[in-house]
Amino acid sequence: MAVIPQLKIDPGQLHKARRKLQTLSKDGKVRFEREEREALLALISAGKRRIYPSKMSLDRYQYLVDQLVKIDPDADPERFNHFAEKIEEFEKRYCK
Repeated sequence: MAVIPQLKIDPGQLHKARRKLQTLSKDGKVRFEREEREALLALISAGKRRIYPSKMSLDRYQYLVDQLVKIDPDADPERFNHFAEKIEEFEKRYCK
């Protein structure tokens, strides 16, 4: 059975969990096996990391902004551009 390489999630377990979600029981509860639950939780966690910045990412962004404010762009343009590029990367990834 194939495994999604970057996430290490078993697609078979994801498929079974998806089928269970599509066919809810009469009481509205879904009973997952341990492997199915772990696959869904791993997928949610991986997706969350791509969509939302972590605390460390936010701290790094704040540090970059603080450093950029201190730099004179005329005196040190390379360093200024370096910090500006890092800030732009963060904003492209997380800001919409």
